[in-house]
Amino acid sequence: MDASRPPTHGRTPVVILDRRPFDRLALETLCEQTPGVTVAATAANMSEAVRALGRPGTVVLAGRQALLVDGPEPAARLRAAGAARVIMVGTGDRDWVRVEAMRMNADGFLMRDGGCALEAGTLRGQADTVPRWRDGTGDGAPV
Repeated sequence: MDASRPPTHGRTPVVILDRRPFDRLALETLCEQTPGVTVAATAANMSEAVRALGRPGTVVLAGRQALLVDGPEPAARLRAAGAARVIMVGTGDRDWVRVEAMRMNADGFLMRDGGCALEAGTLRGQADTVPRWRDGTGDGAPV
């Protein structure tokens, strides 16, 4: 995990959660080139990501596999640790990635095989959002 970075000063702080080092580096590079976005930390697993959270408004960019391997309700765990939004990053058919993001109870999704520009609107909840279900209620009702 990266060391703490300086304050964000009006920028959207991001924690990158991905099992693969190359993918963490690629996402970090895209974030650093996106106006209004600051990488607060990178993490290889859920425990590291939870420890890295703490700044208000922090968005977690999480690879699908990282969300799958770390137990039930991964998005809820990240939100409980302070994540403002959890954005699943996936590869494949856009509709399939959207459905997987919904299944993971993420707030939105980014396509890993999309263009070179990171969608800052997605990080802010303005684009590529998905319906999110209530955490832990079991009643299947959307938030």
